[in-house]
Amino acid sequence: MRVHINLLPWRQQQHSARLKRLCIRLAFTIGIALALCFPLDYAAMQLRDDIAQQQAKRQKTETELNQITQQINRLRQHSERHSASQPIDNEMLLQFMTLLNDLPFSQGELQSLEAEEQGISMKGTAQTQAEFERVHQFLTRSELFRAVKLNRFAPQREEFYFEFQIDINNNKDAQQ
Repeated sequence: MRVHINLLPWRQQQHSARLKRLCIRLAFTIGIALALCFPLDYAAMQLRDDIAQQQAKRQKTETELNQITQQINRLRQHSERHSASQPIDNEMLLQFMTLLNDLPFSQGELQSLEAEEQGISMKGTAQTQAEFERVHQFLTRSELFRAVKLNRFAPQREEFYFEFQIDINNNKDAQQ
């Protein structure tokens, strides 16, 4: 004799209990994942914002650094130009002033005299071509000047306008 026991409802109850535990575990795991995902996403977003701010700050600092570097280079160039120029000693200045007094002007005149980085700029007018040529020869023959360059010559109605660029022959340079 065989007795048949129907274990099917018991198995069904066991299967449904396992399924229920699986769903609970799955829901709990999803809940934990979501609970971890939102703060992690927020932290990642904060890190991206921080990185963007740091990059903007770095870019601004680089721009300021480039501007400062350019200013330093301009100041260095300006300093080099000014340090390259040497002062004129008193004796040479006296010779130069005497030379100016001896310029062979008959009716023309010296209008301006400017000390520049490149040398001395001398501007004036002469009434005749011959008077201009005498002034030009006088300046070029002077041992006080290293070079005399005619930058501008403009004949006008009754006079001749001229502009010379003059390099002074500094005795200190000749000795070195």
